[in-house]
Amino acid sequence: MTEFSYKLVSPQTGNLAFKLFSLKDDNSDFNHIQRLGYFTLIFLEEGSGNVKADFNEYAFDSTTFLSFSPYQPFMIETHGLIKGSCIFFHPEFFCIYNHIKDVACNGVLFENAYKPPLTILDGAQKSYLKTILEQMKAELPLANFAQSDMLISLLRIAMIYVSRIKLEQNLDLKAELTDEEPFVLQNLKTAIESNFKTKHAASDYAEMLNVSATALAKICKKYY
Repeated sequence: MTEFSYKLVSPQTGNLAFKLFSLKDDNSDFNHIQRLGYFTLIFLEEGSGNVKADFNEYAFDSTTFLSFSPYQPFMIETHGLIKGSCIFFHPEFFCIYNHIKDVACNGVLFENAYKPPLTILDGAQKSYLKTILEQMKAELPLANFAQSDMLISLLRIAMIYVSRIKLEQNLDLKAELTDEEPFVLQNLKTAIESNFKTKHAASDYAEMLNVSATALAKICKKYY
């Protein structure tokens, strides 16, 4: 696999906004514990091994799509060489919480410590995602008009597509997410479970969820 690496930097902050790159054959990118400040999507086309995330371990031996939230601890142990691609994107580039209605992947791909972070893909699904990644690779070097919008559109398509696959593979998860409880409360419960030792104020969790403390209090009062 020819190595490649493309990135987009935020002109406002100078921080990395979006990055697409090929994985090293020896998996040296992720063979130790990661706590990255980005949403991370890993598309493993070939290879086998184990994924460790949130103190759980999962095996994979075929085409696999992995997804991790910012600062979620994870690592990948492989059995030999691998082939694949990775996407980093900053919450400021595309905020999952602000797009719950059009990208229902939170609780499916992200922010669910009790479910495996991997989705197994068949041949047709693998080909579809490769096409999307090739479109991203073609877009990134050009710096064209509305480049960020184009990348966000492709990213959104990829995440919706994999979310649908994962829901069909996990019918219990699908049932959980059809509950009437708003996504923001599902996210709140996950955030509390992950941070209750260090964060205690309602304002801390409102900031994590990108909502005002007042709005969060109203939702909690309505449903609880």
